[in-house]
Amino acid sequence: MTRGLKFILAACLIWCINTQMALAKPTSEEVFRSFKENMSSDPSTGSMLPFLLAGAALIILLVVIASRQKHSATPKAVNHPGKLLKEIAKSAGIKPSEIKKLKNLAQQAGERQGAALQSPLTLVLCPSVLAATMRQTKAKR
Repeated sequence: MTRGLKFILAACLIWCINTQMALAKPTSEEVFRSFKENMSSDPSTGSMLPFLLAGAALIILLVVIASRQKHSATPKAVNHPGKLLKEIAKSAGIKPSEIKKLKNLAQQAGERQGAALQSPLTLVLCPSVLAATMRQTKAKR
């Protein structure tokens, strides 16, 4: 016999046995005894307490895991101007010696104008400021 046929025969046999048990009529004594046993037994919450604690622990665990995943998904912000300058210089291919020159140029331009430039990145990102600063530097010499 094939596996499927064996399964079908076993299912039919179990169904027939369960049907006969359901059709069996209990006596009135059995019914009253069952009612008495069910009514006399006091349902205690002590047997449910471990399940409730396990459910609460599972919920707390899921909340903690979700918050860790959310926290680790956000990238760390780069708020340090030196790190930002290094990253932009690396991506633009600017050499460290050129960065030093830009820093000096920004400092000189800030001294002349009265307000110091915040960063040499201003000179890199804004060519018009770089050109004006270089013109002023050449005119001063």
